[in-house]
Amino acid sequence: MDQTLSRIRAATQQLNDVQTELYRRALAPNPQDTHAFLDEPASLDILSGFKAAVDELRRFLWFYIDELAKRAGTDPDLMIQGYRLRRATEMLRVLSDEPMIAACPTLQDTQSFLEQVITVVEDRLTKVKGA
Repeated sequence: MDQTLSRIRAATQQLNDVQTELYRRALAPNPQDTHAFLDEPASLDILSGFKAAVDELRRFLWFYIDELAKRAGTDPDLMIQGYRLRRATEMLRVLSDEPMIAACPTLQDTQSFLEQVITVVEDRLTKVKGA
C-alpha cells in the first residue's frame, strides 16, 4: 500500500479515537471532571488549530473524492451519502454505549433504538443544564 494511504488510514483511526473520547467526555455523568482539559491555558489554541486543520483537509479531500468517483463512474453524491450513513452509525454507536443507557432510567420505557438515542441526548442535556 502507498505510504500516503497508510498514513491516512492511521490518521483516520486516530481521529476516530479522538472523536469517541470527546463524545464520551461530552456525555459523561459528571462533565465538570471530564472537561477539566478545557481549563488548560493552551486548550483554545490547540482546539482552534485542530479544527482549522480538519476543516481545511476536509475541503481538500472533496477534490479527491470527486476525482475518484469520476474514475469509478460513480455519482459523488452517492459516495458522500454512504459516508454520512457511516458517520451517523458511529455516532449512534457511541450514544448507545451500555453504561450510558444504564445510567438513564427512562430508557426502560422506550420502544425503538431511535427513541433510546433521543432519550439519552435529552437526559444529558437536562443534566448539563441543571449543573
